[in-house]
Amino acid sequence: MLRPKPDETLTREAYLDTPVIAEDQGREIALRTPREEVFRRLGASRIAYPRLGLSCVLYPISGTERRDEFGSPAADEWEFCFDDSDRVRTRLHISTVS
Repeated sequence: MLRPKPDETLTREAYLDTPVIAEDQGREIALRTPREEVFRRLGASRIAYPRLGLSCVLYPISGTERRDEFGSPAADEWEFCFDDSDRVRTRLHISTVS
């Protein structure tokens, strides 16, 4: 059965109610931006995890929504990782196309 391309609501739901952001919104977040400022500008991400000693969060990117190989909603993502001072240490655009 073919499933239609997921809309923003389904994508947000798949990312545990994390806001779906525009490509440019992620690009505008500079290194050293405080986490509080990132969340104020983009909304609070519900996808958080440790990576290489940093605390990271993900945001799905609007307009890139699709279904993964299992049929679940997926999207390209912006990843922001914060250092011990809770400022952006790394930012990465992630393409989820397999």
